[in-house]
Amino acid sequence: MKIYRVGGAVRDQLINYPSNENDWVVVGGSPNKMIELGFRPVGKDFPVFLHPISKEEYALARTEKKTGYGYHGFTFFSSAEVTLKDDLRRRDLTINAIAESSDGYLIDPFHGQKDIRKKKLRHVSSAFREDPVRVLRTARFAARYHHLGFRIAKPTISMMQEMASSGELGFLVAERVWRETQKALGEKTPHIYFKILHQCGALEALIPELDATIKISQDSSYNRKKSSMKNPLNSLITAAQLSESVMVRFAATFSEINHKTEESNTQLELVEEKEDGALLAELCDRLKVPSKFRRLALNVNRCRKLPQTIHRLSSEEILRILLSVNAIQSNVEFENLLICLAAKTQSSHTPKISSFLRAAQKIVANLDVSDILRNVLKGDEIGDLIKIKRLQALDEFKLTYHFSVTREEKVKNVRIEKYPSNTGNGRR
Repeated sequence: MKIYRVGGAVRDQLINYPSNENDWVVVGGSPNKMIELGFRPVGKDFPVFLHPISKEEYALARTEKKTGYGYHGFTFFSSAEVTLKDDLRRRDLTINAIAESSDGYLIDPFHGQKDIRKKKLRHVSSAFREDPVRVLRTARFAARYHHLGFRIAKPTISMMQEMASSGELGFLVAERVWRETQKALGEKTPHIYFKILHQCGALEALIPELDATIKISQDSSYNRKKSSMKNPLNSLITAAQLSESVMVRFAATFSEINHKTEESNTQLELVEEKEDGALLAELCDRLKVPSKFRRLALNVNRCRKLPQTIHRLSSEEILRILLSVNAIQSNVEFENLLICLAAKTQSSHTPKISSFLRAAQKIVANLDVSDILRNVLKGDEIGDLIKIKRLQALDEFKLTYHFSVTREEKVKNVRIEKYPSNTGNGRR
């Protein structure tokens, strides 16, 4: 029985990239042998065991055969006769099909080291197309190593396009799509993940709402007067620079989704949703997005027009925004909202929004309501009085707060004052 280190740990060591994972493959072993050595079986689909001390995963060498659709449409064969090369052949990319023996010798039958030197993400064999998850994984690796110069090989991209058009991606369960997407959002350049999926047609099959939003933002023939749609990937690029939080990056990317699209006469048309944010909520339900991710994305979606309306907000609207992110008790959700808005606006409006909402938050959070709490009142009555007092404080705050005006806005205001309306004689 021989044991080899495989996969990500070997790959990242050769790339000189930080890694905290160790995967092992056992050649010539059997379940009984592993149990006798103290390993604990944990695998459901194939024999995987936990080391009795390190708790790292050790899998018996295996081969696989396509028997159905989707991620689970395989049967696995594991026995002492399965060779190391057999096991490596079933892997997705050549850079993931390198093994290391106990004495440090590298076994690389599919030239993964060569592709590392060339900075190429290349499929091992035609068996790549049998597992739809590999489309997501390849896009995720592209996002991880893009800043190092890695690119997906053209034959692999072509295969990913074939897989997207075949309908195979439709058999992926939501949990698996979300798991890969969540991992990708934590990578160095997460926008590359969605960019690759969009280019190969996989995003249209898996997250059509996001795909349509990207299409509209890139469609130069679209009448932009009907929409202020921004490319969500630009928001993601900025969010990734501002925060390492996967939740913030998700919200900044997906919060723009609030329309459906249809293609009419080769032109994209918007179909308004019945309720603002309804489409985003449906997407979160379908992908089984965690509730805290969903809540932040919906809050950012509701605040997406703040750059244009911040100076016209009523006290009621300001208080609603603050309460939606628990800004009275905690600043974490509030700070996340401000980061997302900064990522989405990418303009001179950003400091205006942040400074205004921060100032409003301090007013509400530091408001003395002890006089109300001392009264013998019911819960609802106390809540109503506190709300009234907060609104009064915000009314006073708005009267004294001065928005900073940029040079561009001053010029725009001068033009508006000089030419307020049509004069009827052909001039403005």
